[in-house]
Amino acid sequence: MARLLLIAIVAFTVTGCSHYWTRPPATLDEFATDHRECLAANSVPAAKRPGYGVVDEQAFRRCLIARGWAREDKLIVPAGYYRGYEEREIEPVRLDALPEQPSPRSWTERQYQIQRR
Repeated sequence: MARLLLIAIVAFTVTGCSHYWTRPPATLDEFATDHRECLAANSVPAAKRPGYGVVDEQAFRRCLIARGWAREDKLIVPAGYYRGYEEREIEPVRLDALPEQPSPRSWTERQYQIQRR
């Protein structure tokens, strides 16, 4: 247990928490559809770059929240949590692209409860 805690602290220090979207029991395909539609609805088309837009991140988040998604910080990502657009720089993004997704971990109920604290 202590070893697991140490690994988690080191991982957090190196990488920090990341933001994920969840809406149990939604699938990755459902998230991808909502993600794509919210990006397209809340962006300004990029000049001379078809399929790209400059996204209003706050409006994009409100769109996902309105569709029932919740955004949570996670260090270890259980199944059912998905990566979405996160503004790094204000630049055009591909509107039909989904960020690389984490591989879900198999969690016991006890591990899930510890993570939720």
